[in-house]
Amino acid sequence: MIPLTRRAALALAAGATMALTACSGATGGSGSGTGGGEVMIAGTYPVDSIDPGGPQGGGTGPQMVEQQLFSRLVRTKADGSVEGDLATSWKSDPAAKTWTFTLRKGVKFSDGRELKAADVVDSFKRSRT
Repeated sequence: MIPLTRRAALALAAGATMALTACSGATGGSGSGTGGGEVMIAGTYPVDSIDPGGPQGGGTGPQMVEQQLFSRLVRTKADGSVEGDLATSWKSDPAAKTWTFTLRKGVKFSDGRELKAADVVDSFKRSRT
């Protein structure tokens, strides 16, 4: 579990800032994992970069792509409610200043390394710079 301030929790819950590079769930995806191919996308908004912590400063295009590629602690459903993505549960202290997230087990990076709480903290720190 990770204790966070309210501001940090809200920032973490914000779509693209919650991106964790190349994460996938143990039960997610049906790809072969062979890599090496190309993906072409077309859309209304330009996509200069898909690096969630990169210098491009976000934008609609990159955020739309990042939401399809990267996992977040939580995500917003179409009806506006919040559901877990990497987090299975979350709670705040009575003042809503500190939040605790419980991470889903079995989540691995594309290199096979298991997701740890420190990875979430590092991702958050990177998004703040």
